[in-house]
Amino acid sequence: MRWGYLEVVAAFAAILVAGLSFPRWGPALQVFLASHAPGMGPVVRDFVVGYGVQFVATVGAVWVFAPLLHRVRWSALGLRPAPGRALLRWGLGGGLVLFVLVLVAGMLLQRFHPQPQAVEQVLGQVRSGVEMTVVMIILVVLAPFAEELFFRGFVYPVFRRTLGVWGGALCSGAFFGLAHWDAWRALPLALGGAALAYIYERSGSLYGCWLAHAVWNGAMGLTYFLASGGT
Repeated sequence: MRWGYLEVVAAFAAILVAGLSFPRWGPALQVFLASHAPGMGPVVRDFVVGYGVQFVATVGAVWVFAPLLHRVRWSALGLRPAPGRALLRWGLGGGLVLFVLVLVAGMLLQRFHPQPQAVEQVLGQVRSGVEMTVVMIILVVLAPFAEELFFRGFVYPVFRRTLGVWGGALCSGAFFGLAHWDAWRALPLALGGAALAYIYERSGSLYGCWLAHAVWNGAMGLTYFLASGGT
């Protein structure tokens, strides 16, 4: 591993700049999507555009500060094959456990701070199968890939190198929780991030925690959709 804390800070800053500058040039993308997908509601359309920008910024930042600058292969970021049994045990099984734990934690938090997440509001506005498919692709495929590539493939190894496996998992998990900018859900997300780092270690591949994250997100997304009265 050739990158370190400086590259982590620089990559995160680049992602923040992309998000903060979005109001200046994002509306043009929203108009473009509206003209090419007129049947998509404005809330879902804004979610698609906003996350599309975040996905490109996140994956692009990792690419610049690891494979491009340091000439490392993508396998150095964890994108390497894993045994099927490890994927099923730690990916599928780990994702289901994470879903249950975070769901329970979220229900407890709702008692003290009954405010829906942004994705809940988006799923509550889904009115067609096309919209549901697009939102679920983002939640189950794109968001887990980008977040696992950054937090487990790029950030976690830096903390692990200086703090060990457990210290690295906890610190990168805390970073993961805080980076969602949700004070009430930072703790359960941080614990989820630490668990995903552990799944990364046990499965030996980023595909393991990507699958676990996908199962977690997909189950939560369906739960939110059904709870909102979606059909």
